[in-house]
Amino acid sequence: MKLLRLYLDNCCFNRPYDDQSSLAVYLETQAKLDIQEQVKKHEVELVWSFILAAENEANPDCNIRDKIADWMDLAAIYVPYNLGVEIYAAKLMEQNGIDAKDALHVACAVQADCNLLITTDKKLIRRTGLIGDMRVINPVHFVTDYIEYADYEK
Repeated sequence: MKLLRLYLDNCCFNRPYDDQSSLAVYLETQAKLDIQEQVKKHEVELVWSFILAAENEANPDCNIRDKIADWMDLAAIYVPYNLGVEIYAAKLMEQNGIDAKDALHVACAVQADCNLLITTDKKLIRRTGLIGDMRVINPVHFVTDYIEYADYEK
């Protein structure tokens, strides 16, 4: 059985370190932590990229930066910088009105043939939604829609 291939962007990786007083942030955190457990159990494939590494390296909090960087070792696929990613990202910026870093995340996820890009960025979800066969969704939607469906199919 082919595993779902997931790309989590930087805001998703950082969600557990945000202020948890908002119910939405708390639920996204819990969903993201559930996804992490699925990665550890090899129930899904995690994709990492050069733009994730670069954004994470820019985090001034070394404790958070190091904890997030550890996830690179659990990734099944690493997407390095390449001209194809840059060209596709530029096209996404023009067509979807997303910023450069978001466009690079989407382009890396597409290049890695991900099923889903998971983000807490509502603007990114609104402006992309479906790119080819890849959906851009919130972590809560992943655990409610995709996991329940997968469990039902078993």
